Amino acid sequence: MVTEAEYLEKFGLSEKQREIYLNLAAHPDSTVVEISKHIHEPRSSIYLELERLMGKGFVISKKIGKSTLYKITDPKILELTLEDEAAKLQYLRKNLPDFSKKIRNSQITEEPPKTVNLYKGSEGVKQILWNIILSRSPLVIGFSPGQLEHVTDRSFAEKWRAEFMRRGMHNKIIFNRPKPLKWSDVPGFLEENVEAKTLDEEKIKFDRLTLIYNDVLTVCSLKTDSDQYGIEIRDELLINSYKQIFNFLWDHVANKLA
Repeated sequence: MVTEAEYLEKFGLSEKQREIYLNLAAHPDSTVVEISKHIHEPRSSIYLELERLMGKGFVISKKIGKSTLYKITDPKILELTLEDEAAKLQYLRKNLPDFSKKIRNSQITEEPPKTVNLYKGSEGVKQILWNIILSRSPLVIGFSPGQLEHVTDRSFAEKWRAEFMRRGMHNKIIFNRPKPLKWSDVPGFLEENVEAKTLDEEKIKFDRLTLIYNDVLTVCSLKTDSDQYGIEIRDELLINSYKQIFNFLWDHVANKLA
């Protein structure tokens, strides 16, 4: 049976990256100081490897007070990059369930009432979008400058829509651009899972994709930005305010698609 370290090696992680990743799996929400004590490596090198892991979408950070805490992303996100690694595809698919189970068993922790999670790079944005799918929220609302392909690649966007539809989720979205519902090839998605309205950007311009579900607010920058990022916020008062803004715009300002 493949070990976690062997699996991560096949995924292209260096020895030090594997050590940091597995340490965070066992000790989620660790600071750099804590990681350094666990693996006996200098903090300067740990900062560098954490940046690389965050760029790959393997690790996320969040601020609590003056401390920056790190933890691994959901192992499910690894499956989404396998198609770009054709030579390793069979190996990774075979061992992913066992790997994910081991990681999840060592990562049981509750989120504090108010948290802010930062995701970096295109893989980080995929993770934040996939968290919406994992939530199984019956309703996702939000604002967008355009379609999902403005923040991620089409292949991922279509997989996201197909899984969104399979889980019976529903999306109410306000767009800046007219007639946006023409892009998806997922049968029935646009007709059954999406309600959309438009709002002239001269009234309010949406520069970021903003989505709200359950008790979470997510913001994703565009893929054309030089440093793409995603932010995930859990703050009940802030989220209730965004929901009120959305409902007002939906009911009184936005226009139905022709």
